[in-house]
Amino acid sequence: MRHIASFRHFLSTGQLGPLIIDMTLVDVAQAIGPPQAFGEFAGGDPLPLRWHYESDGSVLEIDFLPSPPYRIDQLRLEPSLRGEFCLFGPNLLMTTDGIGGGSPPSVFLRSGAFDDRAAVVHLSEGLGVTIVCDHFSVLFWGAEDFAESLDPEARLAIFTGFGRTFDFTEIEALLVPVEFRSHSDTAHAGQIPTTSRATCATHDYLAMLGTSR
Repeated sequence: MRHIASFRHFLSTGQLGPLIIDMTLVDVAQAIGPPQAFGEFAGGDPLPLRWHYESDGSVLEIDFLPSPPYRIDQLRLEPSLRGEFCLFGPNLLMTTDGIGGGSPPSVFLRSGAFDDRAAVVHLSEGLGVTIVCDHFSVLFWGAEDFAESLDPEARLAIFTGFGRTFDFTEIEALLVPVEFRSHSDTAHAGQIPTTSRATCATHDYLAMLGTSR
């Protein structure tokens, strides 16, 4: 049976079609079929706990907890999002809902998929941006070379002005999403970047671009 999933719904809820956090490994196999590949298999694991499905450059990766009944710990999507849909395995068709894989953070923040009250935007040392919500995160990269070209004073101005007075338009234009992640409580702490240097709310981020909701 083929299931249809919405990318926008995944952003809003962390649910991808029939796939939800805490679903068991057996239920996943029954719902969308076996994986096209397995991740690295650690010697102490009872069975492969990372499953891969791929569609035209987009990768869906499912991590399971290491004890029975092997429930989903994380759903991770690495996007290309070409065209109108992605087919992961034989049974999971995801519509892209008009959101391209090269879209910068502001497109996602203005999409209505995130709860403004819950979303926090993190800026990392390398000028990567991560949108973090309850049990969901989106990571953007692309400004690393720009970051390396800055002197310490210019970098400090970005961090201190983030979400306030800094014009983030030039950096925003460089950023593309590299990972969407829905995660359980056990994985939640890992979503906040360890190199986070500044944070702001959705409306403050968009204000740095001269835009608003």
